[in-house]
Amino acid sequence: MEDAEIIEAPLLARLAELGISVAIHRHPPLHTVSESQALRGVMPGAHI
Repeated sequence: MEDAEIIEAPLLARLAELGISVAIHRHPPLHTVSESQALRGVMPGAHI
């Protein structure tokens, strides 16, 4: 299990208990807004 998955596990478990479904999209590190915009394209949802 990767570090991010270990850190996220309690949150994802709690969301599952509450019946909240999530979709996680993993990507390489991005350093500029233009890199982010180029990667995400028209992907729906929140972008944080």
